[in-house]
Amino acid sequence: MPDLVERSIIQSHYETFTVCESIYANPNELTVDTDTRQIINALQEYFESTPTPDHEECLQNSTLGKSLIRSRALRLVIQQLIDDQPDLALRIAVELPLLQSEEEHQGGLVKLGIQSPDFLSRASSDRLVKELVLAMDDARANGLATAAEDNVGLIMDACQRVVTLGSELVQQEKHHQQQQARTLRGEKEVGTDNEEEELQRVWFWFPSLSTREKRRDLVTYASRWGLTGFVLAGKPGLLCLEGTAKHAESYMSAIKSESWSDIPSYQKKVTERYRQHIHARAFDGMSEITEMITQHGQRGNRGDMGEVKAFMEERGVGDAFGFVVVNGGVGGGGGGGGS
Repeated sequence: MPDLVERSIIQSHYETFTVCESIYANPNELTVDTDTRQIINALQEYFESTPTPDHEECLQNSTLGKSLIRSRALRLVIQQLIDDQPDLALRIAVELPLLQSEEEHQGGLVKLGIQSPDFLSRASSDRLVKELVLAMDDARANGLATAAEDNVGLIMDACQRVVTLGSELVQQEKHHQQQQARTLRGEKEVGTDNEEEELQRVWFWFPSLSTREKRRDLVTYASRWGLTGFVLAGKPGLLCLEGTAKHAESYMSAIKSESWSDIPSYQKKVTERYRQHIHARAFDGMSEITEMITQHGQRGNRGDMGEVKAFMEERGVGDAFGFVVVNGGVGGGGGGGGS
């Protein structure tokens, strides 16, 4: 017979469950299968009648213990709406493990999954799954996922992250569907550049850009306005935007008000360093190039500017390097020549 995790972990799981019930208390926001509900009720009675453990094996060999072993985990599902729309609901599956054989190296940490929503493509659903994995990886890297006591924070953070990403993916797919419909009708996309001379390439400089979520937003937000370019994280960070001046302005406004809403205004440090009128785009989409660039420095967060220059030259935008990276003030604030 497999062994149960320690009583302290089971108690943490019980407390995690009750906290989640209080946090996700709206109708249909948290659902539980019958088996888990019965076990939760039994655990409540057990902990009230046995406030301190006598012998660990007492629970292992009890009727309750045998029920815990059969169940293997406490299971619940948290439903979160995207943009408060009932037809856009994400369902996050939560498992709180009860067996040592499965969790001996993880301290009883929660297992998270997502039920593929029918309103997103398979590729977008896969991105949501990867976001859950990334949330756990980030928590471990920051020392926030070491024991069962951390599970509530992990669950809340993961739910918030998948809802934020889910909203972005819904917008991207709607934009793509609208674009396809216009193409079939032979129409030009609303809000795209009407004349080539309206295109601009705008360069922004960050003293530091590191947070993975903020970097991701810089990439995903670009699709709303049909912007292309690249993002480089580190010290310094760079952002290249290609599109119309109006779209670049709307994009930066959304980044500052939405993605950076949790950052004090005095910490939202970004400077426009160069602006060019261009005849054609150099980039097909928006992407992050940080992993393409060798990183130096004590924390490995200073990109090799020689490699950045080579990348820019390869893409035909190397003429901007001196303005953007070397001479900080040159061309800043909206000036700049054409390419």
